[in-house]
Amino acid sequence: QMGVPVIFIGDDMIIGFDQQRITSLLNIV
Repeated sequence: QMGVPVIFIGDDMIIGFDQQRITSLLNIV
């Protein structure tokens, strides 16, 4: 398996691909 991606959006850290959360955070920005 590949490593788990870590995405930083502002001060929020998202581990893995939680698409719902990423979408909601992007909509806030």
